[in-house]
Amino acid sequence: MANEHRHAPAGRARVVNRKRIARLMRDHGIIGRHLRKRCRTTVRDRNVPPAPDLIGRDFTAGGPDIRWAGDIAYLLAVRRQ
Repeated sequence: MANEHRHAPAGRARVVNRKRIARLMRDHGIIGRHLRKRCRTTVRDRNVPPAPDLIGRDFTAGGPDIRWAGDIAYLLAVRRQ
């Protein structure tokens, strides 16, 4: 049942094969949304050695202000006009 879709009002669900959905979409000129490729934000310099792992991948701390860690999340920024 992994390739079947169930979208109907409660109590009226029908089992529909994905190939039927693909054919109906093609017949009616409907195309699915394509996800964007992820943009590459960092290009590694192979001549520079990696930063040392000073805490040995152990992020547990015995109390406050013992270990600090950070992460950078890349978000799509849209310029509004």
